[in-house]
Amino acid sequence: MSSSRLGGATSRSEVTNIGIHGFWFLDEGREYFVPFKEYPEFRKATIGQIHIMRKIGPGQFHWPDLDIDIEIVALESPEQFLLKFKRIAKRPRARAARGR
Repeated sequence: MSSSRLGGATSRSEVTNIGIHGFWFLDEGREYFVPFKEYPEFRKATIGQIHIMRKIGPGQFHWPDLDIDIEIVALESPEQFLLKFKRIAKRPRARAARGR
């Protein structure tokens, strides 16, 4: 009797280290660095918020508590992405006109 392997190989994505200049995460056996200089919203985040990440597609990651998405290609070749991360401030709501 031979034993067979059940299921496929699984690869887990996880944050592996957080430093003063950014953090590293591991995916598919490769480690990636996310610099706080390029992604400033992570600098203000808690350790817990940075650790809660979801893989949403091949090479695509989402931090739900921060509402931030990053693609691996942007980390590997940042020169190809001229637009930089910027949080857009919410506009104050317009006041409803009072009856005339």
